[in-house]
Amino acid sequence: SQNSIDFLVEEEDDSISEDEASVSEFEEEDDIASKEEYVETKEIVALEANKENEKQDELCIGMEFSSDETAHTAYKQYGGNHGFNVRKQRRTKKQEKIVRLVYVCSKEGYRKEPKVIKSYSQPITRCGCNAHMTCYLQNSGRYKIVSFEPNHNHDLVRTPMKHLLKGNRAISVSQKQHANDADMSGISAKATVEMMSREVGGKKEGNSSFFYSMQLDEDDMITNIFWADDRSISDYNLFGDVVCFDTTYKTNEYDRPFAPFVGVNHHKQTVLFGAALLYDETTESYKWLFETFLGAMSGKQPKTILTDQCAAMANAIVKRVLEDRRYKELVADFNMMHTSPVLCATVEMLQHAEEVYTPEVFSLFQKQYIVIGDYVAKKVSKSEMVYEYKVSYRGVAREHLVNYDAANETIDCGCMKFSFAGILCRHALKVLDKKNIRRIPSTYILNRWTKEAKARSISYYHSKTPNETVKQSIGRRYSHICRIFREIAYVAADHIELTMCANEDALQLLKKMEEKKKELVKTNAWMPQSSDVELVEEEEEEEEDKEVPNARGIKRKAP
Repeated sequence: SQNSIDFLVEEEDDSISEDEASVSEFEEEDDIASKEEYVETKEIVALEANKENEKQDELCIGMEFSSDETAHTAYKQYGGNHGFNVRKQRRTKKQEKIVRLVYVCSKEGYRKEPKVIKSYSQPITRCGCNAHMTCYLQNSGRYKIVSFEPNHNHDLVRTPMKHLLKGNRAISVSQKQHANDADMSGISAKATVEMMSREVGGKKEGNSSFFYSMQLDEDDMITNIFWADDRSISDYNLFGDVVCFDTTYKTNEYDRPFAPFVGVNHHKQTVLFGAALLYDETTESYKWLFETFLGAMSGKQPKTILTDQCAAMANAIVKRVLEDRRYKELVADFNMMHTSPVLCATVEMLQHAEEVYTPEVFSLFQKQYIVIGDYVAKKVSKSEMVYEYKVSYRGVAREHLVNYDAANETIDCGCMKFSFAGILCRHALKVLDKKNIRRIPSTYILNRWTKEAKARSISYYHSKTPNETVKQSIGRRYSHICRIFREIAYVAADHIELTMCANEDALQLLKKMEEKKKELVKTNAWMPQSSDVELVEEEEEEEEDKEVPNARGIKRKAP
């Protein structure tokens, strides 16, 4: 029948490989979206979709749409709100009318094996997701949802990255009119974008967690300044094992040494932990700086500090790229969720590495692994469960000594690559392959290089010495508690169920605090001892002096 013929043709079209489909499905949409008349049409369709679904927050079987474009727009909006991209999979025509529509998650299906073997450079985006929406044309001329699958087999994009989804990369009708009005008023495009970003919460005017400290001389002139925001402090908690520090940059009007503390995140990108402007490079200034830095980081000390070796990094920070770098990290996180790197060989070791490592680190690991076939491992000794091998490249005399402890699954190589790079070297991987070890030993998977490196954990905000925090001033206790609950709010706001859970637990905790306060009052334990009062007052005065210094200005060096 004609229906079966149409169906077979569509199935054949749907089997196009991912690389071929990327031209017809993705690039074509981007080209169309650049046309003004298409944008205006989509605005009207979007309004219709919103009007038809204004009484219902979610899509479900039985809902109807006035046209195929309205159905497509509604599903794109649904995908944008829930954290996934949408693709048109199939349309069935009968007598020049579209009678069947199928919209799917962009991760539906799998990349097809090409007839001609070639090396893929593009990451894999499809993983066989079954989420979809199917609509049939009704006698009324409207399209009705007859099949709807809301569940996905992959992680959905979280709130901070949802604006990167293709369906969310368009401005609304009101925003476009707002931009037109600004243009007619002579406001530049850059200023208009910044203004609209502030209106929707894209930029923060203030930072309640911003930390800064200033050192004054006897004339109340500022000598040294240090600052760090909450994002910098959070990044240090995650990636502060290695810190690069340098003071060779004097690109400011005061000709002061600029001292950035920088590191590397799990995407191999530069992150800023804090920065300072110093009056001079004396021992006293450095002592104040490092004590202040550790104080801002809750006393956590780095394992390694590199100095005078990170000129490129620090110079890049000087050139005001902090926001750009953080945006690049966000994009890297987004791409990591939506794509998977291509394995050069289907082996368990690489599959395991792809599961745990970020794409950038996996690429480095894979480069080490793919060459082990060109290396030879010769066993030179054995003592109980400890094996010693000499690993060399074919035809090259140079050898690397590798020790493998089978009992503890530990391995050491003389090249020391794991010590300075954090991934196993080709020599160690050759020995593991020889010993039939098919997965990376957990000891050699550093959390800082994994996909879960930035999975928020409240343990990062636990004080190592909570008793000391309790004994401090009210202001410091308040800051300590705020820091913990701010992180709870960050996690809870990501999903409605998490929000409800946090809200319920917070109300219970508040009730518990009120009951505890009543007990303290009842037992006359509410007011602290006089000595404690004096101590608190002194601490608060000292804290006020530190946080709000009566600075007269910045001290300048004599010419």
